[in-house]
Amino acid sequence: MKAATLAEGIHKHVAPGAMLYIDTAAGYNRVPPQFVHEQVDHARQYVAGRCHTNSLENFWTLFKRGLKGTCVSIDAPHLGRYVEEQVFRFNERKDTTRWLNFSVPAA
Repeated sequence: MKAATLAEGIHKHVAPGAMLYIDTAAGYNRVPPQFVHEQVDHARQYVAGRCHTNSLENFWTLFKRGLKGTCVSIDAPHLGRYVEEQVFRFNERKDTTRWLNFSVPAA
């Protein structure tokens, strides 16, 4: 993903003052300066203090596995609904670490 596309998405969907935990992918080179962020370099380590992307990578792995196991195909206009369903499933897991949950802004 291009840096300009990521910067636009961050402006649109992330509250100012929110902490961003990102990896060193080139697209993140232009994170808007008003967003506090920490980076983890996966070439050296997977966790740097509190900074990691493991939970998010886990979510997308489960999302893709769920699509392949449940859906024959999906239509792009409905992709948001599939993501919302997986967010619900992810958040409702029987897990004691509820603080790892994601939230989806209301449409």
